[in-house]
Amino acid sequence: MLEQLLEVFKSEAEEHIQRITQMMLQLEKGEAGEEALEELFREAHSLKGAARAVELERISETAHLIETIFSKIKSKELSLSDEIVELVYEGLDGIAQMLERGEEGFDLEGYASKVNGVLSGSSSEDAEERSITPSPKAEEPKPRPISERMMKVDVSKLDLLMERVGELVTLRVTVEERVKEAIRILRSFERIYRSIDCGLRDEFKEAISELRRFIFNLRADCFDISSLTKEIEEGVKSLRLQPVSFLFNSFDRMVRDLAKREGKKVRFEKAGMETELDRKILEELREPMAHLISNAIHHGIETPEERKKAGKPEEGVVKVAARSQGDKVLIEVEDDGRGIDLEKVRESALRSGIISREAAEEMGDEELLRLIFKQGVSTAEEVTEISGRGVGLNAVWDKVEKLKGSVAVENRPGKGCKFTLCLPMTIVTTKVLVVKVGGAMFGIPASFVERTLLVKPEEVRRLDGRTVILYEDKAIELVPLAWLLEMGEPEIEEEEFKAVIISSGSRSVGLAVDDLMREEEVVVQGFERPLLRVRNVLGAAISADGRIITVLNPGDLVRSALKRRPSFKGKPEKPEPKTILVVEDSVTTRTLERNILESFGYNVLVARDGAEAKEILQAVNCDLVVSDIQMPNVDGFELTAWIKNHPNLKHIPVILVTSLESEEDKKKGLEVGADAYIVKSGFDHEKLLETIKRLI
Repeated sequence: MLEQLLEVFKSEAEEHIQRITQMMLQLEKGEAGEEALEELFREAHSLKGAARAVELERISETAHLIETIFSKIKSKELSLSDEIVELVYEGLDGIAQMLERGEEGFDLEGYASKVNGVLSGSSSEDAEERSITPSPKAEEPKPRPISERMMKVDVSKLDLLMERVGELVTLRVTVEERVKEAIRILRSFERIYRSIDCGLRDEFKEAISELRRFIFNLRADCFDISSLTKEIEEGVKSLRLQPVSFLFNSFDRMVRDLAKREGKKVRFEKAGMETELDRKILEELREPMAHLISNAIHHGIETPEERKKAGKPEEGVVKVAARSQGDKVLIEVEDDGRGIDLEKVRESALRSGIISREAAEEMGDEELLRLIFKQGVSTAEEVTEISGRGVGLNAVWDKVEKLKGSVAVENRPGKGCKFTLCLPMTIVTTKVLVVKVGGAMFGIPASFVERTLLVKPEEVRRLDGRTVILYEDKAIELVPLAWLLEMGEPEIEEEEFKAVIISSGSRSVGLAVDDLMREEEVVVQGFERPLLRVRNVLGAAISADGRIITVLNPGDLVRSALKRRPSFKGKPEKPEPKTILVVEDSVTTRTLERNILESFGYNVLVARDGAEAKEILQAVNCDLVVSDIQMPNVDGFELTAWIKNHPNLKHIPVILVTSLESEEDKKKGLEVGADAYIVKSGFDHEKLLETIKRLI
């Protein structure tokens, strides 16, 4: 029971922290009056009491310290200074740390000393009386009444219910198909009836009439079940829908802190707060949104001096907005800063070895903009904790794609930049277009399908070595889906064929298919190990006729089609496995890392120290280096610095896996050029594999 209470408390505490943060930000901006102080006091007091109820004394004591600060401000013994504001935020951060890491994750004694030190200068009373101690006899603020129409539900229970609803939807569609099959059988009986001898016709006619009545009633029942299922489906979906304010409101504090650290003036605006989105999607969006907002402040918004010179107001604007569009939600992150410097993007991509100089010179603005989502591309002039490694936007792309969404970017040099995330409103069921290729059925998420076409041979063109068709006055690359899925030769039929136009972000391609079957709603199930990430595939689903269909990944399909560009003369070559160099002096750790990487298809070389690694790197082409730090001869820091300063090797990503976990060591790792830093004490091979996937 205590474990259940702790889960409830954690959720409640997060709400209290967010409300206190919101009101503190309003007070700082002068947007709230005296009533806000009473509300802040009540929130802190409620948090204190809730923590005490579940025996989390250190959290309770921290909340009591914050409560007393608000009490002193209310009584005019303290004024709301920058020092007091930072002190409140420090306490809130401490409570958040204890919720995540346990009660020993925060220096409560040090914090109490700071608070008492501030309070000691606020009154002439005896210092002992000024220190904060629990006051059980103090008058208790009245708790907020809880609506009888509201209750808290464990999210895992909603997840399970939604899974069952998804299965019910599949069953509903299957039953509908069974009714259609019964009608086809009835038609067959009617044809037989017309051809049999007269002696049996009356009996057979009666049997057919009974069957017809049965099917009629069955179809009516099926219609009722279908309507009821749809109502239940929509109702259960709505249980998980939450306004985007649940996510957007958590960024006010982050914007304030980042702007202060960067020495910039930033106004954070929000719109479409009432727009609803699946809670799970909102939670998954927290990290991508944080990346986009921090990028807007760090890269986009100029300093007050720069903005004045450019004829802009000293205060920059970062705006997040959401709006519904059918069964999708569009989320925009926009700033009025300097925009994206495409020349810096080009230079960064060249330095990282992502593109050749010839390709870079031929690239237009739209193609250069797409490069910002590549691993290792960054326009930052120096590496900081906020940015500089070119990881953030790549992580944004990966996360949004996993949510079956897409990202588009609009650049206005000198005026700002806007990122638009297009996401499904819910992830319970997915509407797919079922297509037939090589005798197999595949599903393409319908939200990525622009149009289906019947293409005639004369409509197929050749342009710069590509096979294209004209669609809305644009040349769209045409690729056989069978070839992309490595099921056949890359050949376009000489007679008319069917095609599907799909889009991801601002890019579109045409996929030639054998047949277009139908559109239906399915429950997409992801794969288990070792098929967690299969190129071009999202998962599998059971279709209405009971067959298993593979649901394809539109983002992967577009990238594969535009990247590989078939010559239509044979099967595509399979890519060679990537080569990873593991540098580790411990035999046990070296063997463990090697076995893990080889089991996931990588070609692995090993070195016992940095000196041996240097020899291997100059003799063999490696795609990535995983290195320890503390090693004889040449350690990991020296090796990393050597790689990043070598003219022919500086493009190779380096991951440091070490037991050194101090901030100084992490900072040194960044300074010498490491692309990632993983601490052994929290070592998780999934984290290592995910990091490798992002880097190569």
